[in-house]
Amino acid sequence: MATIHIVCDLIHVIEYYWRAARCLHDPDAEQQAAAWILGLLAGNLNQVTGDMTTRAAALPAAGAPG
Repeated sequence: MATIHIVCDLIHVIEYYWRAARCLHDPDAEQQAAAWILGLLAGNLNQVTGDMTTRAAALPAAGAPG
C-alpha cells in the first residue's frame, strides 16, 4: 500500500490567517492571527476553525443595515 504525505503550505496558511483576522474586524488582529497560527502548529485545528466560524457568524450579514 502506498503512503500518502500531506504537505501544508504554512506560509500561505499564515497569510490567510492574517487576512481572516483583519476581515473579522478584530481590534487586535495581530494577536488573534498569532493565536490561530500557534493553535494550528499545536494541532488544535478544530478549535481554531471553530473560533473563526464563531467570529464570522457574529458579523452582520453583507448588505444588512447596521
